[in-house]
Amino acid sequence: HYAEFTVLRSDATEPVQAEHISALFADAGITVLRLKPLGRQVRASFVSRSLYEVTHENLAIAIDNAATVALDVIRSVSETVYDYVLEHLTAYLDAINGASATIDANEHFIAVIEDVLAQDAHRLGGVIERAAPDCEVVDITEASEGAWPALAEHRRVPATFNNVSRYVEALGKV
Repeated sequence: HYAEFTVLRSDATEPVQAEHISALFADAGITVLRLKPLGRQVRASFVSRSLYEVTHENLAIAIDNAATVALDVIRSVSETVYDYVLEHLTAYLDAINGASATIDANEHFIAVIEDVLAQDAHRLGGVIERAAPDCEVVDITEASEGAWPALAEHRRVPATFNNVSRYVEALGKV
């Protein structure tokens, strides 16, 4: 019923008032299902405190990008939203299923892989699998060994002599 409160919906709500409201929600452990009904200041305050469900619509609103909610795009727009999504990777993968790639740009592929590996290694395969088709690691040693099985499984590393030999050296088999 949060959307019924005028103070939450209004764009006239002052930033200080929005901060107090979001602090109340945070203290109560309440997150909103949808950011869309919230006024501009309240929405910004809720996003800054990660007080929303991880959905495609909410992420698009949080980063102000309806075209993509890829992790590399989120990372470039807001570290707060990026950290929140990394903490909720399962919900993120469910939310973007088919609607967005997990990683759009190859130049950010390794950085995002490393962040995911550090946060939730079990979800790494899903992130790699759903990355844009041109995302790959040319030299396998540029990524952490922990990412190598998922990179190989999803064919995101070329089967060069150097890559295969280093993989076998480190992991014992292909």
